[in-house]
Amino acid sequence: MNRTLLRVCRILALGALGLLALTGCALIGKGPRQPAAVEWSAWIGGGDEDAVNGLAVDGDGYCYLTGRTRSPGWTERGLDTSFNGDQDGFVAKVAKDGSLVWSTYLGGDADDSGSGVAVGSDGTVYVVGETKSLEWAGASHTETAHHGKTDAFVAAISGDGQKMLWSACVGTDDDEVGYGICLDENNAVFITGSTKPPTPPSTYDAPQTGRTQRVPPNVFVSKIEEGRIAWTTFMGGDKEDVGRGVGVDAKGNVYAAGWTDSPAWTLNEGIALEHHGARDAFVARLSSSGKLVQVACVGGEAMDMAYCLAVDPEGYSHVAGRTNSKGWLSGGFDTEQNGPWDAMAAKISPSGATVWSTCVGGKSIDLARAVSLDRQGNVYVGGVTKSSDPWLLRGPDLVYDGDLEGFVVKVAANGSKMIWGSYVGGSDQDLGYGVGTDNRGGVYVGGMSQDSDWIRGGFDSTYNGGRFDGYVARIRE
Repeated sequence: MNRTLLRVCRILALGALGLLALTGCALIGKGPRQPAAVEWSAWIGGGDEDAVNGLAVDGDGYCYLTGRTRSPGWTERGLDTSFNGDQDGFVAKVAKDGSLVWSTYLGGDADDSGSGVAVGSDGTVYVVGETKSLEWAGASHTETAHHGKTDAFVAAISGDGQKMLWSACVGTDDDEVGYGICLDENNAVFITGSTKPPTPPSTYDAPQTGRTQRVPPNVFVSKIEEGRIAWTTFMGGDKEDVGRGVGVDAKGNVYAAGWTDSPAWTLNEGIALEHHGARDAFVARLSSSGKLVQVACVGGEAMDMAYCLAVDPEGYSHVAGRTNSKGWLSGGFDTEQNGPWDAMAAKISPSGATVWSTCVGGKSIDLARAVSLDRQGNVYVGGVTKSSDPWLLRGPDLVYDGDLEGFVVKVAANGSKMIWGSYVGGSDQDLGYGVGTDNRGGVYVGGMSQDSDWIRGGFDSTYNGGRFDGYVARIRE
């Protein structure tokens, strides 16, 4: 039976089971009942290249997306619906039924991109990313103007998408990129990313002059209050160190995760570092005032990287990324390396001890790019895979039928098992960059795709063209 006919048969079979919507195709047989089903999926973008880089979900099931777009003319009902430059950032709000509430461009006449998004208790939407634009359409930066060629930025948008409440450039006169964002209970904003730090390099509470010599990037963590930088802390050594995820616990402690090549963090006097390989994932804990307290390296003898972080109220950090190190995983459902690069997930205690760690993937190349927690502490991991062997179970799509596939898995809170897992995508290239849950049985995934045949049920089910379109999908557990 050829591939086209096989896909049609699967779609008809799923329709007979009464699924509301589907992402790709699922195996139908005598196996265990599938606990998850795709309710809807929708394209995000226009006729050029678009990507969802991050998402957040509020308690009412609204999903907030950010990313990058080269497509004019697709945003609506937001504060800026006019395409500004060669590449704009964007923010979109989608309801739990798959309808678009509003969307807006974000940026100016140069290249801009959103990396991460968070939503406050009052519905305010906060975005982090990078900008090369000296001025933004519809906004003036509350923090000092653009500093270098590329700055990290933070922006706050009203919940109805109609107003830019404030925006801030964060950086020195060198290049900065903002990757991760989170909020505390008072809606103070914390971001992390990479920078070329100034001298002296420890902590500052306003942008300073950068170094004159070229140095590898280091980690920065900043606290932003009402558009003003409260503090920034630089971390790292004389090699490449990058911050990718940030979180805060109920006591106000701040956590950052990423990767480090530096065997010692010379920017941070008195901080011990137990480096394992050429590149380690790390989890750093800072006080509420920005003082670096400790750093835990995560990984083995080769290369390990954390791309994302979710922190629970007790201060346990959950990281996800990739590894090609052998022999370091423990306590998780899969502690053997399966392919040349495996996705990985790990839970780290507030003291820096590894509670459990696990591979997530099959026999080829896998990469985790997103992590989220539900109220029971279960861990959701999203990313991209080239593994076609049967490593997923009980999900809505267990058939690998593309060159690259997105994936999402749900891991038990104690790391002991994969509760369910699924491919996300169609017959070509699909990449997963975001995952979140509304704690009401809804799991949201986002990323970029060049397949025209798998999106259905949401506000835009027609592929818009270009090399990639962004996407969002809701899976019902």
